[in-house]
Amino acid sequence: MKYSKQKDEILKLMRSGRLDHPSAAEVFVAMKEILPDIGIATVYRNLNALSDMGFLKRLSFAGEADRYDFNLADHHHAICLGCGRVFDFDMKLDNSVEKKLAEKSGFSVVSVKYSVSGYCKKCACCK
Repeated sequence: MKYSKQKDEILKLMRSGRLDHPSAAEVFVAMKEILPDIGIATVYRNLNALSDMGFLKRLSFAGEADRYDFNLADHHHAICLGCGRVFDFDMKLDNSVEKKLAEKSGFSVVSVKYSVSGYCKKCACCK
């Protein structure tokens, strides 16, 4: 990995746990406190490079900006439709979907990542 101060600081920020599944815009705002001269394009470029190198996971959800996750372990995500927060959940799920897919189409499933949409406790009470 080619060293750059910006990349190093972005990785430190992501490892700190200060941001939870942030978008590039959220990383940019936090990075302005650390490196006031950093540009949004630099943040995007470095987040994507760190993702491509396997230091971060890029999370893509339909209709939403990509988010980034430092937790590289296999886990799933729940997305709140109210506030937009992304929550990790790590539980064994029934593999009946994969079995049915294999039986009906012969598709060989290698990995599964679930994302569930709904409302967090805070947003559900206000609906």
